[in-house]
Order: sequence, then C-alpha cells, then structure tokens
Amino acid sequence: MSRRPDNVKKIQSRININIGLIVLIVILIYILITFFIYLTQKRTKVYQVSMGSISQDSVYTGFAIRDEMIVKAPYSGHVNYFSRKGERAGMDSVLFTIDETGSISEQINLITGSVQAKVDVEKLKTSLSDFTLVYSDDTFFEIYADKEKLYDVMYSFIYDITLDQIDSTLTADNTFFHKINPVRSGIISYTVDGYENIKENEITPSLFNMTDYSISSLQTSVITTNDDAYRLIYDDYWSIYFLLDDDKINSFKDLKTIGTEFISTGISLTLPCEIINIGENSYLKLSLNSYAINYIDDRFINVKFTESSVVGLKIPVSSVLKRNFYTIPKEYITGGDTFMLESYDSNGNVTFTAVKPTIYYEDESFYYISTKELEAGNLIRKKDSDETFAVGTIGELTGVYCVDRGYAVFRKVDIIDEGNGYYIVTRNNKYGISNYDRIALDYTTVSENQLIN
Repeated sequence: MSRRPDNVKKIQSRININIGLIVLIVILIYILITFFIYLTQKRTKVYQVSMGSISQDSVYTGFAIRDEMIVKAPYSGHVNYFSRKGERAGMDSVLFTIDETGSISEQINLITGSVQAKVDVEKLKTSLSDFTLVYSDDTFFEIYADKEKLYDVMYSFIYDITLDQIDSTLTADNTFFHKINPVRSGIISYTVDGYENIKENEITPSLFNMTDYSISSLQTSVITTNDDAYRLIYDDYWSIYFLLDDDKINSFKDLKTIGTEFISTGISLTLPCEIINIGENSYLKLSLNSYAINYIDDRFINVKFTESSVVGLKIPVSSVLKRNFYTIPKEYITGGDTFMLESYDSNGNVTFTAVKPTIYYEDESFYYISTKELEAGNLIRKKDSDETFAVGTIGELTGVYCVDRGYAVFRKVDIIDEGNGYYIVTRNNKYGISNYDRIALDYTTVSENQLIN
C-alpha cells in the first residue's frame, strides 16, 4: 500500500473575478435606476406666453314682447284653414273659412285632396335650385327658412285652386259661408300662451318662471262665435328682456350693442341693448326689427351672449401659484436697492451688513422679498436713523415660474380675466412676464432657481 508523500500540499481553489462583468452589472444597475427616476419624476413642460383673449359666453333665457293681438271668431261653424302659421298676410288674404252648415266645408276637403296631386312641380324645382346655388355651411340655419318657402309654394298653389273652385260653386245668396280676412296686415299664428297683452312696464321676475307655462293651439275643425281664432303680430319690431342679478348688471351696464346667438336656430346678430329698471328689478333689453317670423311661437328664447373679450397675455391656469414674501417698508431700502442688516458679534457689539435682496414686487409702501433671503426677526436699520424694522410681515403674490434663463424664476402676474382653463394677465408689468416668455406649464413640477433641462 503506497503512502502519500508528506511534502504534497493541498492547493486551495481561487475565485476568478471578472472585472468586465462587474462593470457591466454596475452600468446596468445605473441605467435601471436612472430610467426609474426618469419615469417617476415630474418633468417640467414649458409654455410660451402669447397675446390672447377670453370670450365669456353665457346662455340666458329671455321673455319676448311683441305688438300682437288675439282675434275672435265672428261666426260659429266648420273651419277650413288657408293661411299657414308664420305666414305674412295682407288684408285681402283668406286666413280660413267658416261654414255654418258644414256642407261647403265637406266640398273643400274633397277639392283639397284632389288638388294636392297637382302641385306646381316647376315652382318647387326653382326654389330648390335657388337654395342649392347659394347654400353655404356657414349659413346652414337658413335651411329652415328655405323649408318654409317650399311649403309656402306648395300650399299657396293648393289653396288658390281650392278657393277658385269653391267660388265657382257658391251662389249669391249663400250667407252661411264666410271667408275670414285678417283685421290688419301682419304675421299669422294659431297659438296662444296668455302673455299676449303683457307690456314692458308689467314685466316681473315671476314671468320668467316656466314651471306652469303652456302653449295652446287654436286650430280646430269647429269654432264658436267669440272663440279665439288666431293671433296677429302686426309689427316687425319686438323686444326680448332678461332678468339680471346684481353681478350681471356690471357685465352689461356699459354696453350699447351685444353679440347674440339664438340657440334654437344658430342665427348670430349684433343687437342694440340697454339696461332698464322696472320696479326694484333690472333687465337687459334687446331690440329687434327683424326675425319676428322665425320666433313667432317662442315666448321664452334662449340666447348666448359674448359678454366680454379681454385682451392680454394668455397663460394656463396650471402655471399660476401663490407665494408668501416678506414685506419691507420702502424707507428702509437705501440707494442701489440695498439695506443694512443689523446684528451683534460675539462681544455684543452692533455690526451692519449691506444686503441686496431680490425684489419680486413693489407697491406704494412695500418691497416684496423672498423668505429664503431673510429670516424672521432680522433687524433692518433705516438710513441715517436709529429706527429698525423687524422682518416678519408676510405678503402674498400670485405668479408663475419663468424659465427663460434656464432656471426657474418667480414672476408676478395680475389676472384680469379667466375662462376655458386660461388666465388673461396684464402686460408691461415691471416685475411680470412679457410676450414670448417661456414659463412652467405646471408650477408643481418646478421650484425656485431649479435648473430646467
């Protein structure tokens, strides 16, 4: 049996360290950490200041007053209508007929049915062609007016033939059949709502309560003497009234005209306006001399007003913050915007240090200094005087972070209007921002003096 030589030594295995692998792992960890920080940190987005305006559009409901009257039926009997709602009628126009016996009314119905198949197609084609030639997307609302014109062409043709045929069958002694003409020229309607006789000086806030409001139709097959027969609007001049609260009075008080859009039709007009007082209440009055026919059956009219259009520097709401500053009386600032900070050395001797702070704003009495440049309780000595001022009084400023220099600097802004997620602020402010300045879009993503990448 052989023996292991005594001089044989056991060699321990070495750990081979791959420096390249370690470096690679470290770099990978660094990249992962950097990427994580990039994903999780808030990044500063920049917004470039520009001139702009904000138009405040508000929708109001107005009460319409017209020169109108309700006309009673002069006879009782069966009714056949020959003028449509919203039609302009002269005094020789036939609005409807009243047949006291009913026999002629039956003939009218038969004649009307047969005539409808003979509508003048050429007139309809001409009207459609005219509409096509002038159509524009910008005036789409006019399609409703053209629709009414087509109806007028069709029904006037039907009514004319029907009346001609009835006239040929009537005998001279037929005293029980009556053609009803308007009592005066105007626009015809066959609806009523009970507000036809309201005058301007009778307007009250209760009229604007639409809870129990209703419209009744006057069109019927049989009518009785002194029943409401039709409503006649005899003037194109009409008015719309809007009840104003105290806040809205100031919005309209200086206006002579106002941009108005009618919600139901999309018609936009610039109309004369004025504020009138009736009793203890104030109303905005719009005066119109057209379009009465478009809203013949509308007592309550919804319109959109462009109340104001303020021009200034337009900035996002998200960029605006409020910050506290120390307020230092102006008389404590010496020449060159410096002041003397009073303190005591280790021996109790008074020492003075000249400090030139950053001034963020000034009003008639104070300079606004960053709270990071001074400490509460610091004493400031007035020039050529023994008077001192203890730092500590706080004032608040509204502003944004301007990043034009590559780092964030607070700039004060004066807001003059707000809407649609933006503020309009004054320009040419000594401590403010200017057109084309770059500011932080979201003030929460940046802090004072932070470098902006």
